[in-house]
Amino acid sequence: MSKYIKKIIIISLKIIQYIFSPIILLTLIILKIMRLAGNENFKFSRNLLFLTGVLPISDHYYDPFSRNKIKNYKNRKRNIMTIDFNIEFQLDFIKNFAFNSELKEIPYNKTTDDKFYYNNPNFMHGDAEYYYSLIRSIKPKNIIEIGAGFSTLIAIEAIKMNKNKDPEYDCNITCIEPYEFKWLKNKRVNFIEKLVEENEITLFKSLNHNDILFVDSSHTIKPEGDLLFIFMNILPILNSGVYIHFHDIFTPADYPDFWVKDKILLWNEQYLLEAFLSYNNKYKVICSLNHLKNDYWHSIKNYFPVLSEHTDAEPGSFWILKK
Repeated sequence: MSKYIKKIIIISLKIIQYIFSPIILLTLIILKIMRLAGNENFKFSRNLLFLTGVLPISDHYYDPFSRNKIKNYKNRKRNIMTIDFNIEFQLDFIKNFAFNSELKEIPYNKTTDDKFYYNNPNFMHGDAEYYYSLIRSIKPKNIIEIGAGFSTLIAIEAIKMNKNKDPEYDCNITCIEPYEFKWLKNKRVNFIEKLVEENEITLFKSLNHNDILFVDSSHTIKPEGDLLFIFMNILPILNSGVYIHFHDIFTPADYPDFWVKDKILLWNEQYLLEAFLSYNNKYKVICSLNHLKNDYWHSIKNYFPVLSEHTDAEPGSFWILKK
């Protein structure tokens, strides 16, 4: 969908919401009463909701939505005493990155559909700079991405540069992505068009020392969903030395105010990750990028030339290492 069409749709819906506000209000009241009375008692309406792909949640103790908590929500940095952030190690590790000239050569704005550019909506400066630099540094032989897109494109750029420096080097990228990306299929990428939880666990056992598991998931805990499969089935069987990435993680801060109060994103992945890492000596924090950017900027800014020009950005990459 083009930006122009999306803008027209949003403007139209803004007008429609006022015209039909009495009907919308009545419908919402009915849905709330039905929810409180029990969805199991309204099979016909429940089927209609499933058909449209919308399910109402109420401001209730047993639902993930709390009107007062969202109204008063304020992103804050928390004191998480159960996780060793290894800040000194994180800062020393970044000192291995010496790729500023290469990072600056990557276009900031879009040139073609199949080439990475920083000013994209999903994986921007900071996050992309770290991913590129990590691949250039550790030279993985295999990368599995759960969720494909701009991260794949920047990985391809880093692999290409590694090959330029060493013609013997090679790296296989496998993308697990149920949604079609025609522009990625033109690349040398193994594409698995299915949900991550539908894959054999042996696929992830193939990752070895200095390989990468890149996770950009649904960000929400759901029954039989991707996050539970990743944390309960994949992470425990990974070999030692595998680097694991999680996206849109702001630990030790909460999710951004705008995401929660305006977009009403009820994501909870980072809290699951925090619980997973608590008292866990089998994994090591390699990079909490949002934390470093906000609290240790002067120590890392020389390694992020593009982020240095856009300091209002909030990167969200969180990297851990299987010991």
